[in-house]
Amino acid sequence: MIRASKISAQIIPQIHKSTPLLRHFPRANDFVIPTDVQKDKLSTFLIMYRSHCQRILDTFIIANAEEVEKYLIHFWNGIPQHLCDVLENQFMVNVIECADSVLYTVSPLVF
Repeated sequence: MIRASKISAQIIPQIHKSTPLLRHFPRANDFVIPTDVQKDKLSTFLIMYRSHCQRILDTFIIANAEEVEKYLIHFWNGIPQHLCDVLENQFMVNVIECADSVLYTVSPLVF
């Protein structure tokens, strides 16, 4: 198990041009989950967030940067109510940081 604050350093070097994009996106099992975070909520959020990040990446690939803001607003305003409480946890901030690191590391490889 990996702590959220350390996972990005371990995931990022594994990304290569020959691997599928977002292949190393974090999953719930990659983390030591604190007792105040429900694993099923973390897993659900990560599935949603991976899809969101893939959409952002696809938007950049087709050179439609203007749409990125629309997708960001849509995603964050559309979070289901039952997941909102888990997002208030510092652990989740670290998880999102890890996921974003994967997205932002892959993005330059596409161009």
